[in-house]
Amino acid sequence: MDGAIIVVSATDGQMPQTREHLLLARQVGIKRLVVFINKIDTISDPEMLELVDMEMRELLSKYEFDGENTPIIMGSALAALEGRDDKIGFEKIVELTKACDEWLELPPRDLEKPFLLPVEGIVLPLFLKILFKPQSTDVFSISGRGTVATGRVSHHPNSSVSC
Repeated sequence: MDGAIIVVSATDGQMPQTREHLLLARQVGIKRLVVFINKIDTISDPEMLELVDMEMRELLSKYEFDGENTPIIMGSALAALEGRDDKIGFEKIVELTKACDEWLELPPRDLEKPFLLPVEGIVLPLFLKILFKPQSTDVFSISGRGTVATGRVSHHPNSSVSC
């Protein structure tokens, strides 16, 4: 995984699952993340928001993230969704996406090797699943959807293989 956004409620601050998510992020190799403190429209005391910010920076540092420099955006996702109070809604979502673009590092991509997408599973409409009776356990049915191949992007060890 290349980066993450961790969302924290302004009303609750960091919760036990916040620590779990930071630990998991560290374990899967995420080096940087962006914090979004949500529900600021429900908090009237600016000192409370400052406290949540400070606690998150300390927690980020505890889990070996850059707590001092990590962008922390405060806004209201609901205000953005409902199209009200653009200052804490829409504008903060735009600020969040900009922070992700600027702060999260793009991993190096090897563009010299051929692109491969090995098929690991297939999603078939139910009628095709009944008709073809696939033997693979990785074939799933989703009502109203077409056939979808699933897999993981990789590079073939033999660079002469083409797609």
